Amino acid sequence: MSIYLKILFIFLINNTLLFSQSYKNNWYKIIEKIGDVEIRQYNDLILATYQNDNSNRSESFRNLASYIFGNNNKNENIGMTSPVIVDLVGVETMHFIMPSDYQIETMPDPNNDKILLRDVLKCKKAVISYSGFTNKSTETKKINKLKLILSERGVSHKNDFQVLVYDSPYKFFNRRNEICVTIK
Repeated sequence: MSIYLKILFIFLINNTLLFSQSYKNNWYKIIEKIGDVEIRQYNDLILATYQNDNSNRSESFRNLASYIFGNNNKNENIGMTSPVIVDLVGVETMHFIMPSDYQIETMPDPNNDKILLRDVLKCKKAVISYSGFTNKSTETKKINKLKLILSERGVSHKNDFQVLVYDSPYKFFNRRNEICVTIK
């Protein structure tokens, strides 16, 4: 084996170990499975939200990351949680879930006036998971698959599709993404 292949192999193994992630979940409960789809009951959440008119996810992420890394009125670092949520209908909006030990009243105020904090009340969502890096084409395919499964079961939804991205862009293997929609 050439030295370059050995180096690449070592890099990939280290990368997988270094950026492996466990997904702590205390914000939803699976209540039913319909084939590839999970029906989940989500708890109340606090979201930091950034609306971006030009659909630039990197810019949205940087602005929200700046907020949790101390660009707020208390200069307070806020723990990074997973997943990052992106609205796929209407103006693309990105959300970070705030740690559960905060209340909306105790959250530091963002210094960036485009970042909003909001409470999201418990709700029921249908979710379909997939792996790899996400992109618009894959998201559209998964939305269509989710719509078809829900339609076949007579489950109506609010058409508020979101993509949930669980992993850092530096993780190459075993990535976790989901498409979800609120169901009625």
